[in-house]
Amino acid sequence: MSAYELAFDIGGTFIKSAVLDERGTVLASTLDVFPSRSKQSKEEILDHLAALCVLQAGKIAGPEARLSGAGFAFPGPFDYENGICYIANGDKFESLYGVNVRNELLARLSKPPFRNKLREDFTIAFENDAGLFALGEWSAGSAKPFRRCICITIGTGTGSAFLENGVLVKHRADVPANGWLYNQPFEGGVVDEHISRRGILRLARQFGFGEETDVDQLAAEALAGSAPAKRLFETFGERLGRMLAPYAVQFQADGIVVGGQIAKSHSLFDKSVRRTISPNEIRIVYSENSSNSVYSGIHALLRQKRPAK
Repeated sequence: MSAYELAFDIGGTFIKSAVLDERGTVLASTLDVFPSRSKQSKEEILDHLAALCVLQAGKIAGPEARLSGAGFAFPGPFDYENGICYIANGDKFESLYGVNVRNELLARLSKPPFRNKLREDFTIAFENDAGLFALGEWSAGSAKPFRRCICITIGTGTGSAFLENGVLVKHRADVPANGWLYNQPFEGGVVDEHISRRGILRLARQFGFGEETDVDQLAAEALAGSAPAKRLFETFGERLGRMLAPYAVQFQADGIVVGGQIAKSHSLFDKSVRRTISPNEIRIVYSENSSNSVYSGIHALLRQKRPAK
C-alpha cells in the first residue's frame, strides 16, 4: 500500500502545494498554487484548507493509495507544536486567532468518504517556513555537513532557524527566542528592516536609485557593471555579515545556509558577507530552490511527528 503526504506552503495571498511520495519526492504533476483566502471567516478558511487537501489527494492514482500526513508551512505567531493560530493585526488569517487548526482540519478530513484515504497514523504538522527550509536543507544535504548551522531566508522579511545535528533549536540560551532573528535589534532598528527586500530598497534610495526601482532591476544593473548597484549589494552583504556574526559565535555555528528570493543574487554580495563574517571559520552555502526545501522539510517534520509504531 503506497503512502503519500500533502505539503502546503501558506502565504497571505497564495498557497503553494505539492504531493510527496514515501521518500519525500515531490510529484511534479501535483505542484499547484491556490488563493489563500486569508481574510475570510474562520469557517471559510478552514473549509478551504480541507477542500485543498481533498483536491490534492485526488491527484494520487490507485485505489490502494493512502495519506500518511499533511504538513503546513504557516505564518506566525503560531503554536506550531499544538497547532493553534495566534495571528492578530496581521491582515491575514486573523479570524483563526486562538483556533486549533489541527483539530479543526482533522475533524473535517475524518468524515466519510475521505477518511478511507487516511492511514491510521495520519498526522497533521505545522512549522514556520524558515524552520521547514532548514529541515529541508538538512534532508537534501546542504546543511548536513554542519554540526551547528544557521539557516536564513531573505525575501520580504528575514526568516531564520538554528539546526543542531538536523534538529531545530528554539529555546536555548545560545539562540534567540524561537530561533527567530527578524525581531532582533540591529543598526538602530530590527533585523527585518535591513536584511530584506525593503532593506535593499532603502539602500537603493541612499545610492541614488529612483522609487520605482526594484531588486530584480538593481541586480540586473549590478551584473551589467553599474558601479552604484554593485556597491549597493556589497553594502548589503556587509550588513548581512555583521548581523550574522554574533549569533554564529554564540551558537558556535560551523555553517550558514542562505535561501529565499534575495539569495538568487548571492553572487553580488557573497564576497562581502564572507569578508565581514571573517575570521570566523564558517562555511556559507546558498540554496538553489527554497520552495523545494520547504517541501522536503515538511516530509522531515512529518517523520518526526508521526507516532512510533
